[in-house]
Amino acid sequence: MSPDSHNKDQINCWTSGLAPDPSAHKLQVQGLYKAYGQTLALDRVDLHVAAGEFVTLLGPSGSGKSTLLQLICGLTPPSGGKLLIDGRDQTFAPPAQRDIGVVFQNYALFPHLSVGENVAFPLRIRKVDRAAMARRTEAALEMVGLHGYAARMPAELSGGQQQRVALARCLVYRPSLILMDESFSALDRNLRLVMQDEVRRIHRETGTSFVFVTHDQEEAMTMSDRICLMNQGRIEQFDTPRALYATPRTVFAANFIGASTILHGVVRAGGVLATAMGDIPLPHACSAPAGTKGAVVLRPENLALGPAQDSGLGGTVQDVTFNGPDQRVVFRLRNDECVIIRAPVGMALHAGQPGSLQWEPGDGHFIPCS
Repeated sequence: MSPDSHNKDQINCWTSGLAPDPSAHKLQVQGLYKAYGQTLALDRVDLHVAAGEFVTLLGPSGSGKSTLLQLICGLTPPSGGKLLIDGRDQTFAPPAQRDIGVVFQNYALFPHLSVGENVAFPLRIRKVDRAAMARRTEAALEMVGLHGYAARMPAELSGGQQQRVALARCLVYRPSLILMDESFSALDRNLRLVMQDEVRRIHRETGTSFVFVTHDQEEAMTMSDRICLMNQGRIEQFDTPRALYATPRTVFAANFIGASTILHGVVRAGGVLATAMGDIPLPHACSAPAGTKGAVVLRPENLALGPAQDSGLGGTVQDVTFNGPDQRVVFRLRNDECVIIRAPVGMALHAGQPGSLQWEPGDGHFIPCS
């Protein structure tokens, strides 16, 4: 048997083998909210996750992402709203009836059970016959790269291996939806990158829908089909990683996703934004009428360091660090605001060097502000 055919058999051993229908909603959240006394931890959230989609809940601490995950998996009852899984109302259903797998940050492995027994545990409580249990356990361990580890104990494994066991235990009973709550935050950077690749591979091969919670924007951008950016219990923007970066809808989104320089002002005739540092050109895509308050968002790749000038866009280089393919330049404007610029490696720069902030007219993104 060829490796490819073995891999297909392994996958089909514990999945339906049917390609997910992207038009079908695996998860629907409708007006869901959670209140603790007078405090709204989650404020009437609406979102959907398509079959086979990888969605990340991203946001700072206290934004509501973990509360939303707890409502989805049934660990916490909502104060109102509706939650549907595969079209069935599961708003108040017990966790065991939701056909959801959850991978927690702390792995939650049974220390007295072997790796194989940990992975097989969900099948045992579902009374799956012994032969099928052994076959599916082996397939799940192989899927996460732990073939031959069934007899080992959790204490013998590294943190990354324990995380793989937790994922295998989740995959083995073929859940309709997998939730992962800050699952990689305890791992070192290199191991986190490895696990990100592994989870994305498993997602592609199985077609299972994933909802992943993280506060790490880089992790969210790397792994997601779409990102649900949350702030103060509400959804700030629900979009693809590329759209979130290139066309943020709010100043919060622009600040949270990637480095950005944000220049506030009022739109004036002639395609300019009147700011405290003078008039600047509006992005080509901006069609806001004169008098509109808003902000132009510029990313480091939009910006360049020009010759010194006396305008509001003049300033001095604060710091220069080598960043591999380019230099990361911290530039302090005359108003003491610091911005980040990417400069070519061959460009001679040093702290204290005068210069000015420049960009191509029409670059950037305009956000209307109330």
